[in-house]
Order: sequence, then structure tokens, then C-alpha cells
Amino acid sequence: LDLSETASALGLGYTPAGTTPFMRSMNRCVMFGVAQPINGALAVRRRLPPVAQRHLQRMPPHLQASHPEWLKHRATTSLTEVDRARALAATMLAAGDDPDAVERQLMSLGVSPLVAAEIASTEIASTDSSVRW
Repeated sequence: LDLSETASALGLGYTPAGTTPFMRSMNRCVMFGVAQPINGALAVRRRLPPVAQRHLQRMPPHLQASHPEWLKHRATTSLTEVDRARALAATMLAAGDDPDAVERQLMSLGVSPLVAAEIASTEIASTDSSVRW
């Protein structure tokens, strides 16, 4: 990401060591955990939670209008991620991993604790029932 070009596209000035609005925004991203400095660059989260309604109301009308489409795309992606988490949990349990280890691994991969616990317990139940048959 070319920071100068990005700042310009947003209508902001850019000075690497300055206190421009753009650099303050980048610093806020770090402060709120959206980005993290690594080796002179920024690692940026690729997935973010939905925007709170109070913040959405403060956005320009075109962003407010496009937000539902973003949420729809995010829901589709999330479903795929849940399917992938289920497949991983089933594989780990079949390999003999402890259910607690499966849950911890899912959380370390970014699956929410509630979903990780549900997937691990669901996969345990389906594994147990398949063993009985």
C-alpha cells in the first residue's frame, strides 16, 4: 500500500514523520488493534466486525448505502469460514486431539469463542455417534 497515494486518494496530506490527519488515523488503527507495526510496515487485519449503528449514522450517505452489501458479503464469507472450522475440528478429533485443544486451536485461528465451543461440541457428538454405529 502506497501511503502517499492512499492519503491523497482520501483527500489527505501525507508526511511519514508528521502529525497529519492521515498519520493520526494510522496511529488510531494501531491503537484500536486494527493494525500492528511489524518490521517498518503495518500488518492490517483483513476482517473487521460490523460497524456500530451510531458510527454508521456519522458516515457519508454513499457509505451508509453500501454497508448492507458489505454485510451480505461478510455473512457469505463467515459461513464458509464456519464450514472450514467444522472440517478442521472433525479432522483434529479424528486424529485423537483433545476437544479442549480443538476449541483453543479454532480460537487461535480467529473463530469466536462461542462458535469454537459450539463447533467442538457438535463435532464431538457427531464423532461419538459415528463410533457407535
